[in-house]
Amino acid sequence: MGRGFCALLLGSAASLFLLAGIVANAQTTYTEQGVNGSWNTTTIWSPVGPPDGVDNTIASINPNGGRTITLDGNHTIGNISFTINNNRSYTINSGTPSSSTLTLQVSSGTPSVWVGAGNTSGNMYVNAPLAGTQGFSKSGVGFFVLGGVDTITGTINITGTGTGASSGGWLVVNGSLPVNAPVQVNNYGGLAGYGTIYDAVTLNSGGNIDPGNAAYNSYSVGTLTAGSLTWNGGGSMTYELATAGASDSVILDGSLTKGTAGTYSFSFTQNSGFSTSQTYTLMTFTSDSGFSDSDFSGAPTGMQFDLTGTSLLLEPVPEPATLALLGLGGVAAAWQIRRRKV
Repeated sequence: MGRGFCALLLGSAASLFLLAGIVANAQTTYTEQGVNGSWNTTTIWSPVGPPDGVDNTIASINPNGGRTITLDGNHTIGNISFTINNNRSYTINSGTPSSSTLTLQVSSGTPSVWVGAGNTSGNMYVNAPLAGTQGFSKSGVGFFVLGGVDTITGTINITGTGTGASSGGWLVVNGSLPVNAPVQVNNYGGLAGYGTIYDAVTLNSGGNIDPGNAAYNSYSVGTLTAGSLTWNGGGSMTYELATAGASDSVILDGSLTKGTAGTYSFSFTQNSGFSTSQTYTLMTFTSDSGFSDSDFSGAPTGMQFDLTGTSLLLEPVPEPATLALLGLGGVAAAWQIRRRKV
């Protein structure tokens, strides 16, 4: 029992300590078994849950219809990877206490949210407040719908998968995201909702913003509020228009900024009540930087864009007679000015 034996004991202890650390940090995927239940109900998860732990992932089987998971306390996970086909859904609700949070965070890196399968993906609703300090990345073709007052901070990246329009991945904000949670809408990514994003939104090439509620195969009119918007070339916006007071809109508490060069296109769905004789307020803001009326494309026939400095309007193109009157008015005004000078 000399120094060699002591060194062996110390080495073994160190190995056990490292092994314990590896086990403690092991990543486990817990699959929800397609039943309704409380988060702490061990049998709804495989392997047996609950799946608490910043290195863990929650996943799903493909249920028939909707399924609900109810939080019964504060819970922390790493990632979400849910397969939800054919307009089916999973919902995570707050339980008791009502302040329960699903803290989405990992030990290092950025958490990921993947919702979808093929081109017939469903919806994942998180009505419980979402917390964390590292943001997250949303991908997959499904709809990830946030309905709570979320406190998660860090950049939120929305990115699609594949190479077609049907590969778009959607983040729907029907609740709120706080300051220090800026949103990046990237290639084949989509941002929708009728909630509030208190920080900046950046719309990048290939990304899309569709204000109003959205779910698989279903879109409805609404107003999305954000801190500011930087619109880079190649990004697009989709609006449902009906009557002037019941159509999609975006409210910015800050500025609208023209980013990189390219196209800035709109796509309009003309719902019942739409008329080319009405004026629609597409967006309001405190100021705009870099844009002009001619930058925007996609106006319905007989309509045009009008950038006023604090709003972007879609309005009727003036009739030729109206333009002629305006022209005559200008001539008359010029004549009056000339006459006074004489």
